[in-house]
Order: sequence, then C-alpha cells, then structure tokens
Amino acid sequence: MRKFIFAVLPLLFMACLFGSSKIMNPGATVAMVDGRVITVASFDSTIKQIQRNVDPMTPFDSLKYAAVDSLIRLKLVQIRIDSIKNELNSDWEFSQKKNDDITQTVFKIVFEKQITGRIHIDTAEVTKRYEDNKNKYNELEKVWARHILVRPGKPDTAGVVDEDVRKTLIAEEDQIARRMAEAVLERALKGENWDSLAAKYSQDANNSNKGGDLGYFLRGRMAPEFDSAAFAAPVGSIAGPIKTKFGYHVIKIEDHAAPAPRPLNSTLSAEIYQEILTGREREISNVFVDSLKKAASIKYNDELLAQPDSLVGDRAWIMAVNATDTVFGFTYKESIPKFIRWKKVDSLTVENKKEMLDMMSTTLLLRSAARSLGYMDDPEIVSAADDVVINEANLRIMRVLNDVEYNPTEEEVAAYFAAHEDDYKEKRPLQVQHILFQDTLINDTQDSLRAETVRDSIVAGADFMEMVKRYYPGEPDIRQTLANLDYIGPDEMGREFYGVAETMQVGSVSHPVKTAYGYHLIKLINKKQDRTLAQVRPGIRQKLRDAKNASKTAALVAEWRQSAIIRVNDDVVKKFKPEEKKVIRIEARASEQEGS
Repeated sequence: MRKFIFAVLPLLFMACLFGSSKIMNPGATVAMVDGRVITVASFDSTIKQIQRNVDPMTPFDSLKYAAVDSLIRLKLVQIRIDSIKNELNSDWEFSQKKNDDITQTVFKIVFEKQITGRIHIDTAEVTKRYEDNKNKYNELEKVWARHILVRPGKPDTAGVVDEDVRKTLIAEEDQIARRMAEAVLERALKGENWDSLAAKYSQDANNSNKGGDLGYFLRGRMAPEFDSAAFAAPVGSIAGPIKTKFGYHVIKIEDHAAPAPRPLNSTLSAEIYQEILTGREREISNVFVDSLKKAASIKYNDELLAQPDSLVGDRAWIMAVNATDTVFGFTYKESIPKFIRWKKVDSLTVENKKEMLDMMSTTLLLRSAARSLGYMDDPEIVSAADDVVINEANLRIMRVLNDVEYNPTEEEVAAYFAAHEDDYKEKRPLQVQHILFQDTLINDTQDSLRAETVRDSIVAGADFMEMVKRYYPGEPDIRQTLANLDYIGPDEMGREFYGVAETMQVGSVSHPVKTAYGYHLIKLINKKQDRTLAQVRPGIRQKLRDAKNASKTAALVAEWRQSAIIRVNDDVVKKFKPEEKKVIRIEARASEQEGS
C-alpha cells in the first residue's frame, strides 16, 4: 500500500501575505498647523479614504498633496473647535445646560454606588421568596386552540340611500358567512382533515396555512365571545360558529392547562431576583434621599417668590441647596406652567412655588451628594460631560461654517431647475413588453401580416403573455424573459421602436413596428413622467443651501489659512510610498513512503 505523507511545512499551497513596503514611523510629522502635528498615520488613513472615491488611475503624488490639503483644513477647523470649547468653560448658560444634560448619568452613578452596590441577594433568599409565595408564581390558566375564520363579505352599498336596504344587504352577507361556517363545522365534526379545511376556508391570513393554530393564550387575550367559548369547551372538542367582530369562528381545542405552580428554574429565579432587587432599591433609595433632605441646607429667595414671575430675571437665584447647587430664574419660570397643569390651578401661591421647588430639590441634592462623595470624577460622568461640550462645540462651529440665514428664493430655485433640466428627465421612462416576429423562411410582408393578425387577437381579448409564449422566437422557457424589456430609453431598442412606444397609451398594443430585428408588437406597461419643479423643489433648495455653505466654509478656511503658521514636511511627503503587495511563495513538496 502506498501512503502519501504531506508535511505541514512546506505547505501544499502558495500563501499570499499583504504588507506595507514603506518603512516610515506612523508618528512622523507630515505637516504642522499652528504647532499642531499631522502624523504619517493620519496622512496614510486620509489617502486611503480619498482613493476609495477617485479614479484608480489618479497619480499617487496627486493623492498625497490632496490628503495634505484636506488634513490642513481639518486641523484649522479643529483649532476653532478647541477655541470654542475653551469659551464654553466660562459660558454661564452653557454650564447650566451641561449640568442638566449629565443629570441622568450622575443619578446612575449615585444609584449604582449608593443603592445597587450595597444590595446582596443570595440563592437562599430567592428560594425563600418562592416558597413563601408559591401561589403568586403560578402558571396562569391557558388554552391552546385552532380556528377557522369566515368573514362576512362587504356588500356594495354605494349609492344605496335607504338605510333599511343597506342593513338588509349587510345582513345577507352575514348570513352567507354564518352558513359557510356551519358547513365547515359540520365537515370538521364528521372527521374531515382540519388542516385542509383551514387552508381552504379560513380567512385569517396569519395562520390559515398552519391549521389555524393560535398557540396558547391566557384569559382575556382574545375577543370576549371567542374567549368564553374557548375556555368553556372540552379538550379535543370543536365548537362554533362563534361570532365576533372579525366574523364567524369554528374553534378546535387542543389543550387546556389549569393554573399550576411554576418550577423554580433559572428563568423564574431571575424574575424573583429582579423583584427582590427592585423592592430593595426602592426602599434604600427612599431612605438615602430622605437622609439627604434631613441633612440639607435649603434656602429660598422669599423676596423673588413673592414677586410676579415676569419680574424674575433668568440668572436670579431662587433656591440654593447646600450652598453649592442652585435653581435659577430661567429653570424656575420654565417649570411653572407644567406645575400649574399638574396642580390644576390657575396660579401659584408662594407655598405652591416652594412645593414645586421642594420637588426639584431632589435633583440638586443628588448632584450635591455626587460632588461631595467624589463621584463627579467618575469616568462615565466625565465622559458624559465631555460629550456635551463636544456636541455643543460642533454645533457652534457648524453655525460659523454654514450660512444659517440663507434661504433660497423661488427665483433661484427656478433658475437652477432651468439650468439642470436634463438631470430631472427620466432616462428610461417606458416600461414595455414586446413580441418579435422574425422568421427567415417567411418574407417581410408575411411577417407583418402575421404580427397584425396576432394583434387583432390581443385586442379581441387574448392575453399578451400567452401570445408571447406562442409566437416569440427562441426557446420556450426564455420567451417571457426576452419579451419583458422592463424600462427602456431612446437608445436601447432603436429610434423606430422607441418612437412608437413613446406615443402610446399605457395598456395599449401597437401595430407592427419594423426594426432591424424584425417586426414588433409593443405593449406599453407604464410610463414615467419627467420630474416637475414642484416635485424637485425641496431637493433643489437643499442643493443651493449646500453650495452656499460650501462656499462660506471655503472662504473661512482660506482666511484662517492666511493667518496660520503652516509647515509641510515635503521630504516625508515625497518619500511616502503607496502600499504594495508582497507575495511570499511557499512551494509544495510531497514525500512518499512505502508501507504495508
């Protein structure tokens, strides 16, 4: 016996490993903008992004300098964003907004560390809760049923003025549906296959092909009449017809499960654990907040609370908590309408206002507690605060770069549409089918006459696609595919073909049309219309806004560029090479060994 032993090394195949041929430090400097470094790593990444959107034949040197220019522009914008971030540090209104925006994260951290983190629930506690409350964890009573639904038809009552006549028509349809349901019930009781009956007669599209299977359902989940019948019927029985708002039901009962204790498996254990945890969290959090309130120093600005709200300034302090957290006028005034609706009063007394402020104090107390406990330095809170600053800075730089006041006039929109009218014309507007008559054994005149005869049949009522199957040349199994041209434009079937098709009405069939391929009968299935100004107006407005914004951005960046100190390391840019593919060939070798 011969055995072929193939060693692991060398391998039986050739491996191709891809790597970079350039040896250049990713942290090396490509350029500097006002002292900020653009590295080889970001340069490389930007070139790859540009490559995905340009002609593959674009010279690599062009890509390099386009990448340098793009990175310089981004750096100039980033310098302005960083400047805005610094300004936000002293922006009082923004600091209030930031505090509000990170509130939920602060609450989450306080809750995790002061509440959830101090709760310990073991398996014994879960088991005891289960044993002490077994009835609470019962499986609820449920029924597994199938049904066949027969819906009453909708009578044509258009134009029927007499109400009695209308009701009679509806009642007749109802009786037809009831008789059908009774007939189905009778056949089912005689033992006819239930799934076949459901597939043929049930009008519940969700399950008619599944034997009308509704699965298990609890009491109260179905229509009341259906529910009562299903829970009253014995297992294995067929009941009906039961009328509901959906129609008439024939119901088959597969199973009826009585209430029973649930076993303490992993699913129920998790439910009980969560139940205990939620209750414990509520208890401990109430105690924690109450302790904060008892220890708190809360001061109200009684003078302002007594004044009309319109006289309260946005930055005036209304309530101070622990001398560190404050409700200011703008938050106070913003909250008043909501509190009035909640209290269902026309106006607030000073006591009402203090009640509202007391409710608001919980937020400030938790924020104050987080600060005193050192939680404001938690990475999650710091990250949330940073995100608020970044989002605001990005929003503000976009307002700088974009012309937010610009709104294109109707004249500008119309002028753009006129200048780009071809862009809004349908390039392939006609959806057509055709039958080609092409027989080298028949002369041209006979082809034309045969096509006209077939057209006469179609006009008289013959199905177009049936005629395709009969007369289209070629293999029978591909005739319909060849006949269906879908949407075409002027250059796809020749001017003779298209010239006739574009003059036709949707649904009509042409007389024979001569082309280089033979004679065609053309059927127009659909015709797309060129888009009108009214249809494309919103898109044009956006294009004009985008162009305006791009123009403003370019002008600003050019201005910033003039005042910036920019140094490009041309030596690094020139030496930077495109990534090359390195192929390592590992030749295959087999060793052969004789053996018995």
